[in-house]
Amino acid sequence: MASAIQFFIRLGFTAPTQAQLSEWDQYLCLSHPNGSDIHLRQLGTDEEGWLVPSKNSFGIYVYSEDVEALGVDFADEIIEAGKKPEVKEWGLLEFSVNGPDGCLVRVGWPADEIEKKKAAA
Repeated sequence: MASAIQFFIRLGFTAPTQAQLSEWDQYLCLSHPNGSDIHLRQLGTDEEGWLVPSKNSFGIYVYSEDVEALGVDFADEIIEAGKKPEVKEWGLLEFSVNGPDGCLVRVGWPADEIEKKKAAA
C-alpha cells in the first residue's frame, strides 16, 4: 500500500493525512486536484490474491494538465521507446508507465489544449 500511495502522489494525487491512514485498514481513497479519485485496497494476509502482478490486465488513465512535467519526472519509467510524452493519433499528449502491481498507467491531456495554453503565455 505504501508504494502505491507514493506512486500516485508522484502523479499529483493528494497525500493522505495521518488520520486517514489510521482510519482505514487496507483501503484508502486518494484525490487529485482535478477532481479524480483513486481507490486503493490491499489484500489481507488471509485473502487469496486474484491478481498476478506481472500479468495485470488492468489499466488506469490519469488526466493531468501537467503531463509534460510528469513526463520528465517519470522519464526513466516510461514504457514508450522515446521516454517522453508523445502526441498520439487520438489527439492526447501522453505517456505510459507500469504502475503498482504491474497496472498500466497512462497519463495524458489533450495536445491542442496544451498548445493553446503555450500560445497564450
